[in-house]
Amino acid sequence: MTAGCLVSVNGTSRNTTMNGTCRFLLFHQSLGLTLAKAANDRVTGTYTGAKTGPAQLSGTVRGDKLVLNVNWGAPVNGDRIAQMVITRTGENSFEQTVIDKVDGKTRTTSRFSFKRK
Repeated sequence: MTAGCLVSVNGTSRNTTMNGTCRFLLFHQSLGLTLAKAANDRVTGTYTGAKTGPAQLSGTVRGDKLVLNVNWGAPVNGDRIAQMVITRTGENSFEQTVIDKVDGKTRTTSRFSFKRK
């Protein structure tokens, strides 16, 4: 059984927004992302898909990946920091992965794949 997400992505060369929801059986989660290009290829923004409230994002573009530091609104897995990597996987697709320390080990804690239909 697979989860389904329905999102809309809008953007310009400087700003991008993503809003939508993901569903799996009884699980229902809204998610959103706003990103703005800053100086020196830096990117800042906010992620609104966490149950702890909005998380602040900051990072850089590295090839076809956007590598972001995440500062959660409240502790997650014992602290407030993680990493989010958004990878372009095709002309009309991308993947969003969150990597965090869990019990002292670095682990992927979520991964969503998105493809334009």
